[in-house]
Amino acid sequence: MTGGDRNDRRGARGGAAAGAGRTGRVVLVVAPWWHGADHPGRVRVERFVRAVSETGGRACIVAAGDRDARTTMEHAEVITVADPLRLYASPGACSRDGGGPGARRRRPSRLRRALAYRVFAPDPSVVWAMRVARNAHARAAAARADAVLASSPPESVHVAALRLAAIAGAATIVDLRDGWLDDPLRELLRRSAFRRWREGRIERRVVRRASRVLVTSDVWREMLVRRYPADAGRVVVMPNAYPLEAATKAADVGRCPLCADRPPGADPGGVGETLRLLHAGRFTASRSTQRPELLMGVLELLGVDVELECVGDLTDADRAVLAARRRGVRVRLREPVERAVLLRHLPHAAGLVLLAVSRAAVPAKWFEYVAAGRPILAVTPRESATWRLGKALPRMACVDPAAPDATTLARFVEACRRPGVDRSRPVAFEESTIRRRFVDEVLSRTR
Repeated sequence: MTGGDRNDRRGARGGAAAGAGRTGRVVLVVAPWWHGADHPGRVRVERFVRAVSETGGRACIVAAGDRDARTTMEHAEVITVADPLRLYASPGACSRDGGGPGARRRRPSRLRRALAYRVFAPDPSVVWAMRVARNAHARAAAARADAVLASSPPESVHVAALRLAAIAGAATIVDLRDGWLDDPLRELLRRSAFRRWREGRIERRVVRRASRVLVTSDVWREMLVRRYPADAGRVVVMPNAYPLEAATKAADVGRCPLCADRPPGADPGGVGETLRLLHAGRFTASRSTQRPELLMGVLELLGVDVELECVGDLTDADRAVLAARRRGVRVRLREPVERAVLLRHLPHAAGLVLLAVSRAAVPAKWFEYVAAGRPILAVTPRESATWRLGKALPRMACVDPAAPDATTLARFVEACRRPGVDRSRPVAFEESTIRRRFVDEVLSRTR
């Protein structure tokens, strides 16, 4: 395609967009996990899709599944491209991905996963990504798009996005939910210099061709800009947001389905009672350094009897650690539940505990915890992104697992004993605020 042809196509799209609304942008989104209703990536990207729709634009989602398909939903068309490795399931399939139904099937064996990650770069989903780049429906959608947004992990989505964007010269928006070479999720990427070099070449091409690069915290932006100083002007902090008010208000309605043994409105933890704490989500299945023993070691120092309820998809090794006898701490394990059920359950705990070992990532659960209005104990390295957020939230206590502070722990216990729910929260992470930021700092500046 010549430069003139590309400009003609852009002009045609721009003319059509002008009649569609304020911006009328057409955004193609590469999201293999889209069919997982409670997948954290979908929760985040749905926010962007709503923002596109509010400006008079339209989104088209490219998802993975069992078979090729095309469907329509509110605000978007969904193109499902069959996944050759069957890592993702089609609508209606369930999994155990961190808190409820999700897109990912039962995990292959540890050996098969290790081999697959060594063979494929940047990850096994690149096989699906290459198929997407050849799919006729995806290519037709790309030809009409003003921008192609890809949200990782998996990082292979950016391989597909670059190829699709090249069809008609669309801009690319790179959404790094969990970073990449900075504070990586995968152990192989942390330990292998060759692997970092190999994926670094892909990352460099992705970042330098992007119109905008989205990261979820200030710390992550600092790390990325340190490696790509020339691209600093295109790196935007786009955090997650609290759950929609319609979901969080459900916590105030009637009896919690997971609290059959407690009456509605019961005090979650009075003086002298066992302190009922809750942890939601995964440990090492999410990040290998998220070791539950770090959390348990801190809970032993609280100086009161604790009942810790763990809701989420746990590995056998994590279950063994949590089941071990601990001084003053009793653990109750619960299988994953749907996100809507979890949001209703969170306010019924005396306190919420969060393990955040990453220095750059802010767990998506933090936003759900804040919306629940209960005290939060975050076990996280000093001056991590999560630690910095804690400075602006009085009911949040941050403890470095390498040097737990007794005064901070005592203050957390005291806060848990107080009756009532505190709904105050920083407005910077409201759903409407983040959607506006996406429009103002990303959509309106993407060319």
